[in-house]
Amino acid sequence: MVYFQVKKFQKLTRLCALIALGLILFIFESFLPRPLPWVKVGLANLATLLALYWFGFGEALVVVVIRVGVGGLMLGTLFNPAFLFALGGGVIATLVMGGVRKTMPNFGVVGVSIWGALAHNLTQLGLAYLLFIRGAGIFYLLPMFLFSSLFAGVVIGVVALFILERLPMLSGTTLSINYLSQNNK
Repeated sequence: MVYFQVKKFQKLTRLCALIALGLILFIFESFLPRPLPWVKVGLANLATLLALYWFGFGEALVVVVIRVGVGGLMLGTLFNPAFLFALGGGVIATLVMGGVRKTMPNFGVVGVSIWGALAHNLTQLGLAYLLFIRGAGIFYLLPMFLFSSLFAGVVIGVVALFILERLPMLSGTTLSINYLSQNNK
């Protein structure tokens, strides 16, 4: 009984550490200059990707929802359009990454990250259209969103892969990490 409680406490502690990591990266990135007002790498999504691989889909969803909520409180953006974009994009990206990881395991960490970045940016573009802009002209931004998704997905995926390879013990189990291809034999 005590062993089970210790394991549960360790898991909770690790999830809280991932939420804190996501918040730190979110706050840090909010101070970085952006090439365009809506374009950023999304460093905080690293915490969600790590939670997905170390603990699973449900825990990754908890990490993203708490991180976005607390981040919105800290920056004073709670329930404004930026918050809605972050929450919508984060939840949909987590759903997509969980689905891709489960149904297409050969995609690997970087591939899952790219899918998540694409889902995040497309969700934000769709929310902007549905809730605020209502003009088809917003879709002229689609190529830029797709390019930034690819860039962000690769960056976050490579960093996550690096961490997962070096710290597999954080989940309490060892992980087998699949790369984008199976040519590593």
